Amino acid sequence: MAKERSSLLTSEDWWAVWFGLTLIAVATVRLVTEIPKPGTWTVNPFDGLPVSVLLGLVALFVGLGLLTASGFRVMGLPVVPYLRGFAVVFLLALLAKLTGQHTMLK
Repeated sequence: MAKERSSLLTSEDWWAVWFGLTLIAVATVRLVTEIPKPGTWTVNPFDGLPVSVLLGLVALFVGLGLLTASGFRVMGLPVVPYLRGFAVVFLLALLAKLTGQHTMLK
């Protein structure tokens, strides 16, 4: 008789709960104290992205990507297509946040 895996590991809804609890735990023990965000800019959008912010954004991208991809892996879903989509959504969100930091929009 084949063992069936628990819905606690195979359900996307439960993975959302696990991710949320993980992020709450990380914040509670103060492993992450600040989320990197772009600064304001006027002419050149890269003025809002100093090296320290870029490094933080890369760490955020890698951390969230690995965290969420782990759920895909455990559920037996293909990870590479997910990570491609994650990268696109992350970059679009970053572009939107950076655009919103323009001095004319503040």
